[in-house]
Amino acid sequence: MSCCNKAPKGGASLGLLLKFIGVIFLLLLVVAFFSN
Repeated sequence: MSCCNKAPKGGASLGLLLKFIGVIFLLLLVVAFFSN
């Protein structure tokens, strides 16, 4: 049961991590664009 509870949580945190990386990447892109 703990295994089943752990899997969705891991997937959720992975999706959250990907979103976080995407936001940081966009911010860096915008900063690089305006600094030029």
